[in-house]
Amino acid sequence: MSNVIKRLLCADAALVLFSVLFKMLHWPGGDLLVLISICLSAILLLCAAFCSRPINALRVLFCLEGIILLVGTTFKFFHWPGGSLIFFIAAILGIILLLYTAIFHKFDK
Repeated sequence: MSNVIKRLLCADAALVLFSVLFKMLHWPGGDLLVLISICLSAILLLCAAFCSRPINALRVLFCLEGIILLVGTTFKFFHWPGGSLIFFIAAILGIILLLYTAIFHKFDK
């Protein structure tokens, strides 16, 4: 993953936390800021999934799981229908990926 994408992901994580603070305190612009920051996060995760060569399937799956988790969290946050199901699917996929990684992945020393 390139340094630019890493820096953008860190900055966007700060923006997500900032926007959630706005939303939780009911300050104006919180809703729009949450939507913009979550969409930016999803785009950056998609870029992070495919930026390295050769493409790592496990990294792609983790990035897609992160996108599904972000979408599910957003749906739950705004009380949109289907949020529980999306969040549940993301949680199950995350558990499976983490267990697979813990059992079968060979970590570098």
